[in-house]
Amino acid sequence: MNIKKKARKMRSCGHCGGVFAVDPRLGKRHRFCALPACRRAGHERARVRWLKQNGGKAYHRGRAAIERVKAWRGTHPLYWRRRKTGGSAKPTRSVLAKALTAAIGNDALHETIDMPLALVVGLVSHITKSTLHEAIAKELGRLMLRGHEILRRTTDESA
Repeated sequence: MNIKKKARKMRSCGHCGGVFAVDPRLGKRHRFCALPACRRAGHERARVRWLKQNGGKAYHRGRAAIERVKAWRGTHPLYWRRRKTGGSAKPTRSVLAKALTAAIGNDALHETIDMPLALVVGLVSHITKSTLHEAIAKELGRLMLRGHEILRRTTDESA
């Protein structure tokens, strides 16, 4: 049986000019070789092209960006939650949890950790089912007013 292998296309790198074999999965899009400097140059060229097409750095700023994120999150509810699949999924630990664990282990007095704030923000985020800063701030304000009302009522009744 005679099986012919396809000859790989060769192309010159868009950064260093060296010749490299084109990955057939990338085809025309494969413009840079695998050298680290060439990969960085390719990434930079793609970033500049993307910024020109999408309105520059303003794409991630302002009211339009906030509304775009809210709309996307509305169509993708709970995208950040881990899916319940078989027992093969590894439990994920956040970077913050690792940093807190390290800090607690090294600092017996726990003075450097702002646990109450982290706890409150985490609880409010859980209650609102949102990680948006605006939603958390709005809910924190509402809860603070409610807390003040309760404390005022308690002190007024005891006097």
